[in-house]
Formats: sequence, structure tokens, C-alpha cells
Amino acid sequence: MNINDMIQECLKQLESKKSDNTVRTYNDGFEVFAEYVDDQELTPQHFIDFPAYLIQKYENKRTAQNRDAAVSYLRMWLTHKRYLKWDEQNQADYTFAKKDSFSEREFHKPKVSKEEYITASLEVVKTMKVSTRYVRPSGPVTDCDGVHAATSGLQA
Repeated sequence: MNINDMIQECLKQLESKKSDNTVRTYNDGFEVFAEYVDDQELTPQHFIDFPAYLIQKYENKRTAQNRDAAVSYLRMWLTHKRYLKWDEQNQADYTFAKKDSFSEREFHKPKVSKEEYITASLEVVKTMKVSTRYVRPSGPVTDCDGVHAATSGLQA
């Protein structure tokens, strides 16, 4: 059975248990994984190396983590169905690889706005009129119901 057949079988089971949005999100992750495996015979090493592949493919950490979560589910499902042999050492290797990959410096860079957005914002600011004069209203101080401050406990 190839990876695409395994993915289709897994998706059929997911459709009866999860919402349409969840199935769609998992399918997105499965498609990226199938592209990564590229018709090779599936091994635990594919799952161990997958987080490093994701950080190279996506700039957005959350997207990469969502894809990895979907593929982690696939891995557990494949192990449960006995399509994949996954042992404690594989899990330890995967845990380290995932932690190491997702702690990459590039995910901690500040978000930078596109130059045209900055330029447009500066042009808008140039045309803004700001009034710095504040005029205190005259008359007795009242609360939001119009009750005079002296009777409601408000202080002037």
C-alpha cells in the first residue's frame, strides 16, 4: 500500500469522527507529507525529518505546526494499523527533531509590514488634523444618568 492509499483510508475514518474543517486541515498536512515522501517507501525517518522540512517550506510557525500535528496523527494511525513500526527510540528522535526545528531563530523574527503599507500609512498621517486644545465642560458634574455628583457620591 502506498502513502496516498494510506492517507485516503485515514481520511475516511477521520470524516466520521471530526468536523469538515478539521478533516480539511488534516488533509492539507497529509498532502504536504505525501509531497515530502515523494513515492518513497515510508520509514520512521520520514516522520522524524518532517519538522525540519516544514520550517524550510513555511514562514509561518503556526502553519508549520498545524501540518506537523496532522502528520503526527497520521503517524499514530499508521502505527495503530500496523502499517508503520514506531518504537521508543523513534519517538525520542522525533521529539528532539521537532523541538530543535521549531526553535529555529527565523520563527522569532518580528513581523515586518510591506513597504507600500508603511508609505500609505505615513501619507494618511500627514493629512490628519490633531486638536490639542481641551475645553473642560462647564456646569455641574453629573454621572451617566444625569444625577448631580453631590447626590450620587461623585466628586468634582
